[in-house]
Amino acid sequence: MSQVTLEKQKKINSTTSFSVRVENDLKNDFLSTAEKMGINGGMIIRQFMRDFTKKQKSIASLSIDDAYLDELLRSPSIRKKMEKLSDALTSVGF
Repeated sequence: MSQVTLEKQKKINSTTSFSVRVENDLKNDFLSTAEKMGINGGMIIRQFMRDFTKKQKSIASLSIDDAYLDELLRSPSIRKKMEKLSDALTSVGF
């Protein structure tokens, strides 16, 4: 078996199916929109999953000790800065 065939087989063996229940209209609208864009619906879902897990891992890596955070948030000036930061992150989809 050639190296290319082995690599292709490894990739095939490393994938799995993922079923999700959604409303029929939502599924049809999603697939129709993806088709109009020339994109496979599965590609969109896989990219969303990659982005979502990357974002969640990034958030988890920024964890702060809860007691320290509580102490910081008691300060009105710190609280105001945190609210501004939260608003800024929300505005860019984070």
